Amino acid sequence: MQWKRVRGLAALKAELAAAEQAGKPVALDFYADWCIACKVMARNVFSEPAIAAQLGRFQLLQADVTSTDPIDQELL
Repeated sequence: MQWKRVRGLAALKAELAAAEQAGKPVALDFYADWCIACKVMARNVFSEPAIAAQLGRFQLLQADVTSTDPIDQELL
């Protein structure tokens, strides 16, 4: 399972449009290196076989908001 990282609203909109064009639903994960819950989700939830199997149906997008700069703030 591979999450495609997006930065900024324009990149997110482009990926959403591409997924819609392909007829795929989207799962969007907000992630930050400093976020403990994000690491728990990655390690214990997304890797769970039943969940990973279901996520396989989705275009997986990950908004990395680690730096909390203006680009990240726009997404938040």
